[in-house]
Amino acid sequence: MSTNEILKKLHDALVAKAQERVTVEGKAKVVTEIGNAIIDYGRMWTEGLADDGRISNAERAAIDAKFASLVDSRVPSAAGVTVRIAWNGLSLFGIGWKGLKHYCNKWFGLRL
Repeated sequence: MSTNEILKKLHDALVAKAQERVTVEGKAKVVTEIGNAIIDYGRMWTEGLADDGRISNAERAAIDAKFASLVDSRVPSAAGVTVRIAWNGLSLFGIGWKGLKHYCNKWFGLRL
C-alpha cells in the first residue's frame, strides 16, 4: 500500500463518517457546515498566497488556528497510552512500531 492509497482511504473514511452522521441525525445541515468549514480553510490558503505569493507568519498562524478550530469542533478527541504509542511508536529490544510521527517525517519530509 502506498502513502497515496492511505490518504485516499482516510479521505473515504471521513466522507463515510459524514454520510453516516447525516443518515443517523437526518440533517443535511451537518455536511453543509463541514463543507463550508473546509472551504473557508482552503480559502485562507489561497488568500494568504494571493497578495505576495508567500504565507507570512501571521497568515500561517491564522491558517493553523482555522484548522485547529475545524478539528476541535468536528473530530472526536481521544487520548491515552494507545494514542501516544501510535504517534511516537514503541520499541522493545529493537523490534516494534516507529510511530506515525516517524512515517510522516519520512514520507512527507516534515519536521515534527
